[in-house]
Amino acid sequence: MRLHTAAWPRVHKAGCGCRWDQRAARWKGDFAKGRDVRLTDFWARLETAFGRAYARSLAADQNIAGLGGRTIDEALAQGEDAATVWRAVVAAYPDRVPSRLR
Repeated sequence: MRLHTAAWPRVHKAGCGCRWDQRAARWKGDFAKGRDVRLTDFWARLETAFGRAYARSLAADQNIAGLGGRTIDEALAQGEDAATVWRAVVAAYPDRVPSRLR
């Protein structure tokens, strides 16, 4: 397994076989298969796609149609599965979520 010396994603090149590729493959597999996904994985994906500050703002303030007009925070608090919430985020922001995180 290769390790990058600089912080992700500045020097990461998709498909290089490093730990980030392995993590992305695991996330993609878990979400695609509908397995239970940890909230830490969900938040890491959201922060990777939108940045830390904007991800928290998006979760608290933006109503998403795919979640029945609820915010991400509301949907998760009401027991919605993290994978379902992530799919709604991807559907709402297809241009912002990189294909490796879908």
